[in-house]
Amino acid sequence: MTFFPYLKPEGRTGSIDDRLGDSRTSRWFSPETSDNRPAERPQIDLIGEAVALGPLNADLLDKYQNWLSYYGEDRELPGAAFDSVDIEFEFSPDFGDSEDIYFTVYELGSWRAIGGAALTEIDYGDQVAEFSLIIGESDCRGRGYGSESTRLVLDYAFNALGLHHVMLSVFEYNYSARGAFQRAGFREFSRRRDCHLEGARLWDEIYMGCVAGDFNQLLGEGLRSTGDLNA
Repeated sequence: MTFFPYLKPEGRTGSIDDRLGDSRTSRWFSPETSDNRPAERPQIDLIGEAVALGPLNADLLDKYQNWLSYYGEDRELPGAAFDSVDIEFEFSPDFGDSEDIYFTVYELGSWRAIGGAALTEIDYGDQVAEFSLIIGESDCRGRGYGSESTRLVLDYAFNALGLHHVMLSVFEYNYSARGAFQRAGFREFSRRRDCHLEGARLWDEIYMGCVAGDFNQLLGEGLRSTGDLNA
């Protein structure tokens, strides 16, 4: 049986499947099933040149929570992310009520789980969502994994789910995350001034957005080139 569990925790599907239709055979999904992939490799559905994205995995729950607990201590951790409460909820019986989409980020080849990404607050009527990302393994930062993970999720959001605008927020001091998001197609559209205290000074919270047309134009201009991946 073929399923696409990054839409739900492993083994579950939901009403969102109906929106995808025949796109399951497109570039957003690997052709493998849960039965024919190698035992040492996790379920993978979004595949890039350096990273691959798959579903949440209950066996990685401690790792997710460790990444998130360290996030508050590391100014350079690229991106905000779903919190521990949200992660635990994904494995609860009530998960069927959520349309949020969560991913585990894997390093391609080693298949090591290195981070997570999410599309939340999805509104199919207005065609909008919010994006979050965390690269939790410190040795995997600064290697382009954040940029490519962001692009993979944006490609999926715009060209599989049919969304039009995806936004995020990031603190001003998080230079690595801002660079990764900009290279993936996000642009700043607003700031909340002097709202976050860090390192004895106040910093802005920056709001960034990406529109489908702009992203696909960049995609057509070779945005996915590995030469762009340096965050």
